[in-house]
Amino acid sequence: MKDTNDFTILVALLTVFLGWQLFTTYAQAQKLNQTLGICQQREQRTNEMIDKLRGFNQ
Repeated sequence: MKDTNDFTILVALLTVFLGWQLFTTYAQAQKLNQTLGICQQREQRTNEMIDKLRGFNQ
């Protein structure tokens, strides 16, 4: 009986650990996606400004 309880506790701890890892990985992915979106917006604005400046030089 003690072996079964030990195994159950081990599985429970492993489940909690893996759940926490999944949550933190998801949170990091969300933050990276937000940062990527900001960078893409800045790149688009930069490209628009470059196009405007090229228009002035022609």
